[in-house]
Parts: sequence; structure tokens; C-alpha cells
Amino acid sequence: MAQSIRPGQIVSSRQGRDAGTVYCVLKMIDERSVLVADGKKRTVNRPKVKNTRHLQIHSHVDSGLDQALSGKIKVTDEDVRKAVERFSGREEGSLGHGKG
Repeated sequence: MAQSIRPGQIVSSRQGRDAGTVYCVLKMIDERSVLVADGKKRTVNRPKVKNTRHLQIHSHVDSGLDQALSGKIKVTDEDVRKAVERFSGREEGSLGHGKG
């Protein structure tokens, strides 16, 4: 049984040419497929369809994107990029909270 996935959730590709790429879920297509974007190669206007079995599902859901996507507010590539970067920085264990 698959884990629950929701818009704004951070996922990583486990298989395919994009293996290891971190994405943000934009929309559930059905119980087996989602639209994902990273804000760079895969933009909001050209998201990738991924099978949920090929994704590593992370518990992190970006609250800003979650609210925007559920409220039908336009999400930009910059919003998605920032969400992915916030997760990636947290995942790498960065201890700094600012520059300098």
C-alpha cells in the first residue's frame, strides 16, 4: 500500500534517468501517478509525470506550497525551487541559519 502523497510534498526519484532528483508534488493525477516539478529542468508549466512506485516519499510538506496548491493560487518556478532548496539544505544537515 502506497504512502499518502499530497501537493507540496517533497519527493525524490528512485528510478529512471532522473534518479536522485528532488521534486515537489504539484498534483495527484490518480492513485499511481503524480505531476512533479523542480523549478529548473522540470518547470511548473512542463511538469513530469511520475509513477508513485518510482518515488522516495519524504515526510516534508512545504507549507507555503501546500496552501497555494490547495487554494488554487498560481505557483511559480521560483516557489518550487525554493521549496526544494529548503528541503535539500535541511537534508544535508546544514546547521547555519544565515550567511556569514
